[in-house]
Amino acid sequence: MKLRTVLMPAAAVAATLVMATPASAAPAYETNYAVRGTPPSSGLSCKPVSGVMQACFEAYGDKWWLRRDTNSYSGVGIEWENYRSGSLYRYGECVSYLPVGTWGVCNKDYYEDSSLSWWPFAV
Repeated sequence: MKLRTVLMPAAAVAATLVMATPASAAPAYETNYAVRGTPPSSGLSCKPVSGVMQACFEAYGDKWWLRRDTNSYSGVGIEWENYRSGSLYRYGECVSYLPVGTWGVCNKDYYEDSSLSWWPFAV
């Protein structure tokens, strides 16, 4: 088990223990590539990775925001898991290869009664 940040789309942030779901029961992995955008000035839940990147979730609109802060990596991303009724419903990643300092966005659509676990990564 891992302690992860869990978000409720269009709701409050919480923390919970998440148990892994067997791969045989998991849905297809979703990969999205960020397009250039400008994040809102409020309403974001962010996880900065010191000196590397910023990763944020916008609950209203279900959008992932990413920004690479260094040339040390070719890209940055977040991996997410979406749970409904305690079971893995969807999972995937949002990846950005945009230039350093440029915000990118992946627009998703999650059920309002679901929760999200997510963590940033560099590529």
